[in-house]
Amino acid sequence: MRQGKLTTLFSGLVIYSTLLSSTAFGQSVNSRNNLKSDADSTTSSKQTQASFKYLQDITRSAEAGQIASVEGVEAEVEKITHILASGSKKNVVLIDEYAGKRLLVVNSLAVQMLAKDAPANLRGKKILKSDTASLPADSKNQTEAATLFQNALNEVTKAGGKVVLYLEDISSFAKQNPLFGAEIPDGLRKFPVDGKTQVLSAGTVTDYQREIALDAQLKNRFQKIEIKSNDEVADDSFVGDKISPDLRELIANAAPNQKVKVILQSDDIKNPELLAVLKDSNVVIADRVESLNMLVVDLPVAAAEQVAALRGAKHLSLDREMKTLGHIATTTGLTTMLAQSGNSNLTGTGIGIAVVDSGVYEGHKSFVEKSLTGTLLYSDRVIKSVDFTGETSSSWNNTDSFGHGSHVAGLAAGTTGSNELADYAGIASNAKIINVRVLNSKGSGTSASLLQGIDWILNNRSAYNIRVVNMSLGTAAVESYKNDPLCRAARKLVDAGIVVVAAAGNNGKNAAGQKLYGAIHSPGNEPSVITVGATNTFGTDARSDDGIATYSSRGPTRSFYTNAAGVKQYDHLVKPDLVAPGNRVVSTAGKDNAILAANPSLKVGTPYDDTRIMMYLSGTSMATPIVSGTAALMLQANPKLTPNMVKMILMYSAQ
Repeated sequence: MRQGKLTTLFSGLVIYSTLLSSTAFGQSVNSRNNLKSDADSTTSSKQTQASFKYLQDITRSAEAGQIASVEGVEAEVEKITHILASGSKKNVVLIDEYAGKRLLVVNSLAVQMLAKDAPANLRGKKILKSDTASLPADSKNQTEAATLFQNALNEVTKAGGKVVLYLEDISSFAKQNPLFGAEIPDGLRKFPVDGKTQVLSAGTVTDYQREIALDAQLKNRFQKIEIKSNDEVADDSFVGDKISPDLRELIANAAPNQKVKVILQSDDIKNPELLAVLKDSNVVIADRVESLNMLVVDLPVAAAEQVAALRGAKHLSLDREMKTLGHIATTTGLTTMLAQSGNSNLTGTGIGIAVVDSGVYEGHKSFVEKSLTGTLLYSDRVIKSVDFTGETSSSWNNTDSFGHGSHVAGLAAGTTGSNELADYAGIASNAKIINVRVLNSKGSGTSASLLQGIDWILNNRSAYNIRVVNMSLGTAAVESYKNDPLCRAARKLVDAGIVVVAAAGNNGKNAAGQKLYGAIHSPGNEPSVITVGATNTFGTDARSDDGIATYSSRGPTRSFYTNAAGVKQYDHLVKPDLVAPGNRVVSTAGKDNAILAANPSLKVGTPYDDTRIMMYLSGTSMATPIVSGTAALMLQANPKLTPNMVKMILMYSAQ
């Protein structure tokens, strides 16, 4: 299968390369004259034309629209750009085992160097490709061939560093070239050695070892970048339109002077060229999410297209509203598991669970700590609280005035105790809780506040041993997970070794009670996230009567991007990954919380103080922390488990 794909791609590239060569020759006069002027060449026009026969101007082809940037090579292009623009005079060698993508990378680089926000010291530079295909026919022997090609290299030298020389095959540096002898390699080697002209080349690992790594003159002058084959690449690139569908719809209907809050994703939010264009476009930066390379900006609608066209702007998305999606020990199998030999100490001890929600009522007795023998120590297991809602501390003060987050935290990590607490333990009853508040006292938030919370977790995961992140919240999954800022942020957490568990959503039926499909919420539509739907246990411990809760969102995911032809490309992922009890589940209540105040019937029992109040809630929000707590138990048992291993084991072993 791989061979067939590569053969087809290689054939296409050969044809494409031939067409480019013909085009370059047809435009040779203008290209040569321009370069001749830049280098203040005194060579005659006739000699210059002959010399440039062996140099193909890729930049000229990009300017003429004859080549275009392609998807799937953005990472390689960014790395090359960084090296060439760094001022270190380093050269680049692409490790391309199948010779299938090197030309695509170089073509895309040429297009990117023409962008308005390209690095300043790359602007105006040309990429010239060494083209020796016609040398054998033009020369009688090796000496004449070397003379002809050296004349071409002289033109590169005269350009005074305004050229990046592309050598399609790294064997060009071989000191004893079987076709042209040693003269041509010697002429090429002077460019990386003297550092006046940067060189870009490509080859296999073997080629690199032979021609660069073992060469005393060249080994410290090149930096290698690996290009993986299509079968090997886990594609993390953006796709389709750089403007999200809902933002594009808003642009079409908004007044020209209207401003909108937008998440701008970039490869470098400190890029001075990007920041300068944003300032010129009257874009105000409201916040920076440093670890994720995202900016929260107030964007004039009229400037959206201009900003999206920037090389440094990878994707623009609306700052969407974030909403909550809101007998356990026996029905989940926890009691049976703990009864097995050697499992009684599995309580999540030492594992940090970040509850990203409306807050956690730290004073509740559900969150006291246990000793190794199970004795309640009455010390607080909520070891850190941070707030990203913008509300004053007096308005929330670690009591969870809305009530959703405390309920979620109790299901993940609530402990047993006396009276009302006796029957309502969470799954990982001694895990540490990190309270990351992103929903305000009314239970609402924004994508920006969630991104700030994720950014904090990334930067503080080691300090609090955060191994699990629970997100019992979400927003409509409008755009493909490949572009959605929440999905990309969640993937960063997974890449950092953190298990991310998210609610599927509560849109499983419409107003008429009919089943709906394709309403999985973001970030639950991200493949690496464990997405959880809700079951109804009907109040029994047995599973034989359990069923999927009617409100639980179902897949497949319908998030999408629009391709260059204007056609919607849907993700179509099978979700949710797991289901857990989520209907009328009893857990911790926040102090004087808004949910219970509006719905007094949700209260459980008649506790004598507010540190023991419990309440009912339903939703995929309640199912999600049950899976988070389970992940914490698994990580306590085997700390070496990766997020993907945790997900695989849970899905494989689920009934």
